[in-house]
Amino acid sequence: MLKNTLVLVAGLAIGSVAVAATKEIRETYPIDPDGTISVDNINGDIEITGWDRDEVELHAIVKARKEEHLDRIEIDISATSSRFSVETDYEKQSGWWGNNSNNSGEVTYILRVPRNAQLRSVESVNGAIDVIGVAGSMNLSTVNGDIEASGLTGDAEIDTVNGSIEVQFDKMNDRQDVVLDSVNGSIRVDLPENASARLEASTVHGRISSNLDLEVEKGRFVGSDLRDVVGGGDATISMENVNGSIRIEGRAR
Repeated sequence: MLKNTLVLVAGLAIGSVAVAATKEIRETYPIDPDGTISVDNINGDIEITGWDRDEVELHAIVKARKEEHLDRIEIDISATSSRFSVETDYEKQSGWWGNNSNNSGEVTYILRVPRNAQLRSVESVNGAIDVIGVAGSMNLSTVNGDIEASGLTGDAEIDTVNGSIEVQFDKMNDRQDVVLDSVNGSIRVDLPENASARLEASTVHGRISSNLDLEVEKGRFVGSDLRDVVGGGDATISMENVNGSIRIEGRAR
């Protein structure tokens, strides 16, 4: 059953902001167990949790300094039985210097999706991304923000520019392909018990460490590199960092 609720609240805020406007959207959409999910945000965090329902539950919290700014922030939703997408759109306005986009507001997305959903594209510009218990493949990206993903069992491509990456695997398979990239921030990988993977890691300014018996080579001038195998080397995990460390943690067998 489709549920649609739209609440608009304008109230007084404490602090330097005199007036703050808030809009909340709560909607539920049916979707296939392995349907695809896309989230495109500009300013604000994204949180996605897997659950045992063939539904997408969306909770969007929109905030702005003024109600007139709030009215210029739109949430565009597209949903079918096989895919769901939500996108933040800032209405362009005419100003003294011509058309410009007023991004003086933020949207926080909180979603619950089928556990085997495919996170085709989850992106933010200024905001963190947190994914919990989604077993399908995922593509996560932000510019300014941390990314955390736990309960991984599928392919993953995760990258951030200014932020850290933390991933935790529940299990691994022989076709699993994982790519992790950061520019300014640390990368941490928690491997499952009896992990089997080929590991490739490199840094420019940062160290590579692990509680496993892995061979790390220091660069001649800067950085470190790692090329090693855990278990039978079935899955592939590639990690690259520019200004930050890489930590590989293995659970006791």
